[in-house]
Amino acid sequence: MRGHRGAGRLGPPAPRPGPPDRDGRGAPDVDGSAGVRLPRRGARRPLGGQGPGPGRPGAGQLRPAAPKRAVRAAGLLALALWAGAAAAAGPLWHEDFEAGLRPGWEEKRFQGRTAYEVVAEPGGNHALRAEARASASGLVYELEFDPCRYPILSWRWRVDRVVERSDPTRKEGDDYAARVYVVFPHWFPPKTKSLNYIWATRPLPGPVPNPFFSNAVMIAAEAGADRVGRWVEERRNLVEDFRAAFGTDPPRAGAVALMTDTDQTGEAVTAWYDDLRIEPADTPACGGD
Repeated sequence: MRGHRGAGRLGPPAPRPGPPDRDGRGAPDVDGSAGVRLPRRGARRPLGGQGPGPGRPGAGQLRPAAPKRAVRAAGLLALALWAGAAAAAGPLWHEDFEAGLRPGWEEKRFQGRTAYEVVAEPGGNHALRAEARASASGLVYELEFDPCRYPILSWRWRVDRVVERSDPTRKEGDDYAARVYVVFPHWFPPKTKSLNYIWATRPLPGPVPNPFFSNAVMIAAEAGADRVGRWVEERRNLVEDFRAAFGTDPPRAGAVALMTDTDQTGEAVTAWYDDLRIEPADTPACGGD
């Protein structure tokens, strides 16, 4: 990717300032307008939450603490209910290209044009083919979601070769046979972040900041030529990867993007993408959710 184009900024337009938290809730109601009655100043309540009566503890009496076994059982039940709800919910988003390139995918060009086309494979399956010839352009699909509720990103891809001169640490090596992005937009564009899952030429030691834009972090979901020419399935946890890359839980996501690019190295490469999914996890992904 060439220096003038802002590598890693592949994503939706910068959003307007939004609500302060990921669930869209504003400041907590403090005057009772939301139907919550606040106690009068100086009012007292009996210990135990209710007044004296048959079978109820009176003032000064405390209910016995719940046994640890019961607390543990309640926690396991909550976890089981979460897992059941996640399984019933199904994927938030699924792109299999069986109906062609659906409305909503938009091309973003940087240098030249990578050719994207939905093609039929032997057996009738359809996939997105990307051919780069010293070019760099991507496809962006705007999709707002909470990764704490939908942390699982999965897809499958195939490449005909790796980019030999690719190097994630150098601007002149910022080319990859295949990339899958998730973008986390911010109203102030320089603070927009993204996770870039790449088919790297060589393994990486961990998340690596993009040489053009440090808030775009490169993660080698696949590396090397061992599985070139074959479909490879990937499954990632966005919350875990965002924590590893940025040290905190992720904000709301705003887009998914795909790109095959070789404008820096001038090489030629073809990739295929299919079956992209965003779905819930079997267990809660973020603390407090």
